[in-house]
Amino acid sequence: MMASNWNVLVETTEDGKAIATILELPTLSAIADTQQDAIDLAQQLLAERLTHAKIVPIQIESSEGKSVHPALKSAGIFKAAPQFEEVQRHIQEYRDELDALDEGESPIAKFAGIFKDDPDFAEIVNQMRAEREQLDEE
Repeated sequence: MMASNWNVLVETTEDGKAIATILELPTLSAIADTQQDAIDLAQQLLAERLTHAKIVPIQIESSEGKSVHPALKSAGIFKAAPQFEEVQRHIQEYRDELDALDEGESPIAKFAGIFKDDPDFAEIVNQMRAEREQLDEE
């Protein structure tokens, strides 16, 4: 006989009884005075049930695995358009321009300095520092 693992949910009722339910077969449960007795009884009931039955694995074809990503449904719809190659060329030129701007300076460094010339920037920073100092004092 081959051993198999089953999951058992063990609960305690308001009156102190224990209920053990085989999660894979939720209609199979046992009630006893202690949790261990309920588990043992549920195990016995399961063993008896399996003497008259067998478990057979089945496969179900899932349409999910074969589904197409929504973005791919519209991919390539413009490739026959007369301006397609021109648009692709403009996109690549723009990407090249962005790449050239990023060389030598990290995006974080660029972002860190974007507000330095804003007239309100210094005031905002001073307010934030004051609030932080007040929080630190508390």
